[in-house]
Amino acid sequence: ILAGGESGPAVVPHDLDESVLWDAINHRGMRMPPNSKLPANVIEDFKSWIEMGAPDPRVQTGVQVHSQVTAEDIE
Repeated sequence: ILAGGESGPAVVPHDLDESVLWDAINHRGMRMPPNSKLPANVIEDFKSWIEMGAPDPRVQTGVQVHSQVTAEDIE
């Protein structure tokens, strides 16, 4: 999605205007899905996802905490 193909990246994080996927789900040029538009709430979800940076839920970006608490403190 981010690397893209012949048309460039399908999604440009934070940028609806440059995201080919956004145009396709709104049936501007390419049509996805081809025969009918997605429901408005699904399109809105895609909009929010792109605007928030198109995070991949499979990639863990959690914060690693280095606690000062020791095993002795816990005892």
